[in-house]
Amino acid sequence: MIIKLVILFIIVWVGLRIYHTIQNKKPEPLMKKKTRDMVSCTKCGIHIPVDEAVKDKGKYFCSQDHIHREN
Repeated sequence: MIIKLVILFIIVWVGLRIYHTIQNKKPEPLMKKKTRDMVSCTKCGIHIPVDEAVKDKGKYFCSQDHIHREN
């Protein structure tokens, strides 16, 4: 009889631990993407990340071709 009570106590204790762990878990944000600064091409106006843009004379372009067309 004592063994049954000990086993029941352990089952209830484990169940409560699992329940509390689930309840205290913070929801993860849906979007984890890092935002990037954007600029628009002086020639065509398309928006591109600043680290992918080509800069010439203080202006941003989406490609070397647009730099040559601007000049």
